Amino acid sequence: MYEIPIYLRYMRFFRLFSVMAAWVYSAVYGYVVLDWLYQIYFEPVTAVESFQLFDILQNMFLAYNIIFHLHIIPVNVVIFLKEFMLMVFPPLLIQDQGQNLDLQDVTDVVRPSTYTGIAKGQMPDTEERIYHKTYKR
Repeated sequence: MYEIPIYLRYMRFFRLFSVMAAWVYSAVYGYVVLDWLYQIYFEPVTAVESFQLFDILQNMFLAYNIIFHLHIIPVNVVIFLKEFMLMVFPPLLIQDQGQNLDLQDVTDVVRPSTYTGIAKGQMPDTEERIYHKTYKR
């Protein structure tokens, strides 16, 4: 969500994981909200009359969790919009420099030396790797 250049340019794997997690979380949250609304407003009268204690507790549990986790949805929306804008305007933001996510990006994220290198000013996914990937044939 933040405009941190190192994160935007060199941590594409984390950004991809963040977007996928936001999509999954929002989908599950939407399903829970729709299920709760169905139970409240659209459940057949015969089913409502046969509610037991567990059904009422389940409904209260869903309502509590919907309210308690509502603040996460605006953050997910910002993550979606941010990544969409980075896809639409990459030349403007100098993001990813026209490269696709590859296994080297995953390796850069997992390797601890990447983070010590960032602290020293050495960035992963530099021009040297781009040169070798492009002209190594």
